[in-house]
Amino acid sequence: CRESLDLLDWAALAQERQTLAIYMGVAALASVRERLLAHGRAAATPFALIENGSRPEQRVVTGTLDELPQRARAHNVTSPALLILGEVAAFAPTLHWFGAAPLTPASLTQAWPHAA
Repeated sequence: CRESLDLLDWAALAQERQTLAIYMGVAALASVRERLLAHGRAAATPFALIENGSRPEQRVVTGTLDELPQRARAHNVTSPALLILGEVAAFAPTLHWFGAAPLTPASLTQAWPHAA
């Protein structure tokens, strides 16, 4: 519920060197991004957004906090989804063990040469 976002300690959540995991937050991605950036989280903080985790149709979209809502919209990410935000998310392309490799800007450019 969007009103519950007002109850969170965004200054604490925006601290560096920690990983956030937000489940079922697809509808609030823009608000989460805005609040974290406003409280000092780096725009370059990596994220992995996992849709349908551990299911055959699992997808992983990666990027940076600055581009989070745009990347989710571009890939039409829907719930159920889990957002992992923090430096550990940068390992998603290397550590994926289930399903297809994460959808990164680089992978899309490689897949579609005319996308660049």
